[in-house]
Amino acid sequence: MKISGRPPAAHPLDETSGQSSRAVASKSLPPAAPRDRVHLSAAAHQLQAAREALRHMPEVDLDKVAEIKARLKEGRYTADPQKIASKILEESLLKELE
Repeated sequence: MKISGRPPAAHPLDETSGQSSRAVASKSLPPAAPRDRVHLSAAAHQLQAAREALRHMPEVDLDKVAEIKARLKEGRYTADPQKIASKILEESLLKELE
């Protein structure tokens, strides 16, 4: 097979008007719609700020751990089962929201 001649142009001209096919196609499109906008409430901004603050906090309070260890050694630590259960539930619910 022998191929001769020039390859077609990237944007061939419309034979009737001399305009490129891209220009002809754009004339038939409706005007662009206005862009969508999102407005966050004050509560959403506060929640966003709180999440950001939590990201920068350490996961473990080392001072509190040291204090509890010392109290355990000395026999002065008493655990409140109700408080422990509440904290476990609270943390598991927060993880579900992430």
